[in-house]
Amino acid sequence: MALFIKDSLAYHVDKLMVVTTGCENIWLQFDTNSSNTFIIGVVYKHPNSNYEDFQDKLDMTIAKLSATSSKYYICGNFNIDLLKYHEDKHVEAYVNMLYSYGCYIFPSYPTRVSLNSSTLTDHIHTNSASDDLQNFILVHDISDHYPLFISAGSINLKFHYKKLCIVTWNSLS
Repeated sequence: MALFIKDSLAYHVDKLMVVTTGCENIWLQFDTNSSNTFIIGVVYKHPNSNYEDFQDKLDMTIAKLSATSSKYYICGNFNIDLLKYHEDKHVEAYVNMLYSYGCYIFPSYPTRVSLNSSTLTDHIHTNSASDDLQNFILVHDISDHYPLFISAGSINLKFHYKKLCIVTWNSLS
């Protein structure tokens, strides 16, 4: 998990933590020059951790966040496959809990794809209803999970394509 922060942004670590075994997380509060404050939580839920305990702790954390006037963004690998919404009661309960707080869930496409399966275990949740909010999945093989990111302002992305040369061991002999 990684969170890249622009050098000019002032932040401090917040005490809002999803305290449960099988979960790693950090919460940062950003104070901007305007009256806007926003909080970013980065979460990793271990695949075999207790689902109910995690959801209860996350529910309490989002309740605390919702009681403030701050925008919040919660991102990470939750190891909860949103593509199984109609098949798994735990996934359905998780999504319904997020919607009950007015959260928007990004992305809606798989973030981990292999030859045999595809899953959507990496998510970003936010209470921001900004028209400028854009979400992206970077389809790249730097990890077995595709990196994802959002932009909460206007963004002008320029992608430069390079020709890829594939060299196999057979072509070297």
